[in-house]
Amino acid sequence: QLFHWPAQPSSEVLSINDSSLAHGWAYPLEDIGDLIRDALDLRRLNKEIAAFADVPAEVAILYSQTSTLQLPPEMLTWQTTPYLAELEKTYNASRYLDAKITFVTERQILKGRLSRYKLLLVPAARNTPTEVFEEIWDYAVHGGRVLVVPESFLGDEYNRATDHASRLGLIIRQTQRPKPGGVGAMVQGYDQSLSQAVAFVDDTPQKLSPTRTEVFGSIDQLETRGIRQIFEAKSNATILFRYSDGGPAIVQMPVGQGAIYYSGSSLEERSYGRLLEALFREAGVTRPIRLRMVGGGDVWNIEARFAPLGNRKLLYIVNFNPIPKRMSIDAAPGFFSSLLDLRDHHDVRGAEITLPAHQTAIYEMF
Repeated sequence: QLFHWPAQPSSEVLSINDSSLAHGWAYPLEDIGDLIRDALDLRRLNKEIAAFADVPAEVAILYSQTSTLQLPPEMLTWQTTPYLAELEKTYNASRYLDAKITFVTERQILKGRLSRYKLLLVPAARNTPTEVFEEIWDYAVHGGRVLVVPESFLGDEYNRATDHASRLGLIIRQTQRPKPGGVGAMVQGYDQSLSQAVAFVDDTPQKLSPTRTEVFGSIDQLETRGIRQIFEAKSNATILFRYSDGGPAIVQMPVGQGAIYYSGSSLEERSYGRLLEALFREAGVTRPIRLRMVGGGDVWNIEARFAPLGNRKLLYIVNFNPIPKRMSIDAAPGFFSSLLDLRDHHDVRGAEITLPAHQTAIYEMF
């Protein structure tokens, strides 16, 4: 969100005044006070906040510029595309797992930057240059973990069909896509571009049943919505989840020292998060701190990150939920015994905290 505080309200473009903190009617004084307090905390805790940015990410999401440009004509006016929708879903599903997430571009992959990550997520990147696919394959051969979601790796930057699926050991028998049921009116964006919302039909959610493998045995059913592929995998693939008809839905394929995981369906966000939780564990993603909900249940809409700062141990937690949440902080024995809230300057004994709705807390751990 962008804010501004002009000395005088605009008399020429009245709509600009709506986002003015000093003159807009949308912001109550209490919210303005909170914003000013946040700005002061940003200045006072600048070193602590910068420490979180310095923590290297071990999980990356592929940002494919090629997939944003190669679009069928009917999608040119859509507000989002299958790739961008899956990209957003992947980010939202991964942000509540207590680990920093970043994006890696095709150019960065060609510069050899995949080696710094333990897990790569490929969200419906339909078109990618062949040399990018080769770098991803080489990354897996040398120990990396890759999760691929349909429809990925079907064409190159010139929209020429590729045979990367067979390279992965997959035979795609059928692809079922939800059909656009109607489009909304054209809406002008902030950049003066025009776009329209799209509604889909025949998009009934389906359940995936686990096969109770060692790594993924703790996951219950997953829910899918959207595209669905009927496929076969080579004999050395491990089936992790099945469709209701018994066919493979998510498989693990060994590649050299690493592995490629292939999902034949687009998952709902919370189901996606549960799958990623297991993949983070399997890939060995570093997470010194884990949040647990008091009373049980998944941690959702709560973001937590750990960062060292010299000899200090820092933790931030953001509660995006509309209600307060009570949670416990899980760490190795002896890692900490108390917390100091650096914003409110109060001590927390033990490992349980309550964070109000829509609030951010920064703690030092002792």
